[in-house]
Formats: sequence, structure tokens, C-alpha cells
Amino acid sequence: NNGVGLSITNVSVKELIDGDFDFTRNSSATRVNPQGLIEDITSNLPRIDYTGGEGHWLFEPQSSNLIPYSENFSQSNWIKQASVILTPNQPSPDGGNNAYKVQGTIGSSYVLDGGFGSITPQSRSIYMRAETNGVIYSLGDGQSKQINVTTEWQRFEFQEISNSFYAVDFRGSGVTLDNVYIWGAQTEQQSYATSYIPTSGSTVT
Repeated sequence: NNGVGLSITNVSVKELIDGDFDFTRNSSATRVNPQGLIEDITSNLPRIDYTGGEGHWLFEPQSSNLIPYSENFSQSNWIKQASVILTPNQPSPDGGNNAYKVQGTIGSSYVLDGGFGSITPQSRSIYMRAETNGVIYSLGDGQSKQINVTTEWQRFEFQEISNSFYAVDFRGSGVTLDNVYIWGAQTEQQSYATSYIPTSGSTVT
């Protein structure tokens, strides 16, 4: 999706593995598997990504997720506006129960991480879904982006002006927040988003 995809439509995976091709990667990384779930691939194994349904090799530059808790929005680094209620242990895009249900007041609700320094360029992304199709929100701070949240998990990406905080804002009108789910927040010092980098207490490269 965001990396360089090399199609393997006309050549088998076995032929590629048996061929003259060396691959190394010092860290684990994520991909979308054939079932459409996000999964972790260990170091030194190439990623065959099935975003869009067709398998392709996924190559990307080194990048870091600067948000220390990309899935656990109950942590203290995530500042919640007073009306926001978060319910954990909801089904998530990795096949687990790591997403959060968000309830709040339209027009003022946000979930905010203010724990990292101002960076340029800056790319932000998050996974969201709703229980009803066609829920419209504005996502972001200072440079909002209107998004259409559906019943399917989607990754929303946008480039932000240089800010030292990450906000998930809900500023739409005529909708409620009792059917919105969030997972997998990411901020990178890139002009585009790379594949999801999970974190659980520190930044991860």
C-alpha cells in the first residue's frame, strides 16, 4: 500500500525464495496477510503483503512510530477530553481484542498524545471503523481532514503541520461517538505513512 510493491502474479513464491535473492531486516515488521489481518513478521523474513487482495513484496525505508502506546489509549500519555469515555478490549484489525470504543461529545471530543517533540515532515495514521456506514468526522488538529468511517476497518492517513502532539479529534456534526472504534495510532517523521509499527511503552523503529 505505502511501500514499494513488486507483484508476484506471474511467479510463485517458491521460485522467488529458491532464486538468487538475499534479504535482511534487523527488526520485525507488519504486513496484511491473506485473511486481511495485520500480523507481525520476524526479522530477516521478507513481507508478502496482501493489501488489495493480491500478494506483493513490501519494501520500505526505515521509519519510527513516535507514539509510545499505539494501541493502549488508556495510558496516561493519551490525554482525554473530559466527555470522552473509552471502552477497551474491542475486536481489532490484527485479529485480537485491542481496539477501543470511543464515546464523547461531537464538536469538542479528542484523544491527545502530547509526549513527543515537534517534527517536520510529519505523517500520521490511525485505524478506525464504525457500527454504521457513512459516519463523517474531521480528523486531526490544526489541519483537519474529513473522513468517511464505515463498518470496515480503514487506515486513515494524512500529513500534518509540524506539531508536538497527536490528536484524534471528532468535530463532525449530526453524529454521535458511541459507535466509533480506534486502533493503531502512528506518527512518523516522513512525508508519507509506512506500514503500521506497533508500540507498547516506547517509540519503535
